[in-house]
Amino acid sequence: MTSKNKNLVFLLIGALLLFSFKSAKKSKGSIIISPLEGNNLYALPGKQLYGEDPTILVYTFNGGELLTLIQDTGIDYKVSYIKPGGKMVTGYINYYDTETH
Repeated sequence: MTSKNKNLVFLLIGALLLFSFKSAKKSKGSIIISPLEGNNLYALPGKQLYGEDPTILVYTFNGGELLTLIQDTGIDYKVSYIKPGGKMVTGYINYYDTETH
């Protein structure tokens, strides 16, 4: 066997080894980050978010803001909302001050 043939054999063996250790094809997935359909709770325009004490106003809504329901107290909703700028506020809002989509 000549040195040229030896090099060719080593090259073929190396290629076979390389392909045998190749990992499975990776696929890219996508994550959809959006509100859940059907149970979205939105604030109505001009409605207010109150603290534990109903006399303490936490935030006044422009309308259409998505609220995260924490608890249904039987009288109103305890919700959290992320204000523009990224600060999260938590408080209470009346049933009639919200709408669902």
